[in-house]
Amino acid sequence: MEVCKVAADIYSEFMEVAINIILYWRNVYPAGAFEKGKIYNIPVHIAVHPEVQSYIENCIKIIHKLIENNEVEQVVICIFDRTLKPIEQFIFDIKIPTIHTLDENNCFLDVELALRSFCLKIATFSGIIEPDPLAFCFAVQLHTKESTGAALAFNEDVADEFKHARTLCLGCST
Repeated sequence: MEVCKVAADIYSEFMEVAINIILYWRNVYPAGAFEKGKIYNIPVHIAVHPEVQSYIENCIKIIHKLIENNEVEQVVICIFDRTLKPIEQFIFDIKIPTIHTLDENNCFLDVELALRSFCLKIATFSGIIEPDPLAFCFAVQLHTKESTGAALAFNEDVADEFKHARTLCLGCST
């Protein structure tokens, strides 16, 4: 089993769900911009706007590639107000276990259970904390190893995906 490949699959799926949950519960877009779905046997809301979906998909592709190569350290979901001032951040540390820290019985089951727990906690947390009325748009920020950041600057495929990802924040609205 390729640990980084499995980790990339699991983390990517989780990040896609986490982004959608955060956008819904923090009221970045109106409730009508989401459809109900289920993952980890809990209800979630998934954005249905084509530009938002495309942005998330592009981010997930990049996240997957970087995790697969063990090159990403953090994923940050940043919520901005209308002046593009950050008003809230959700920070996810990405830790890839080594083959020596895994046992055959649990593999990534613990990770999936922890991710399910997060989904439930964010929904509960959002019921306590009011959505910020200033929330206007969002961005996904990736914190990579220094050498990775330099290499990505010269990768045209990734640069095109990042270019698309950067422009969505300026075009989103409630």
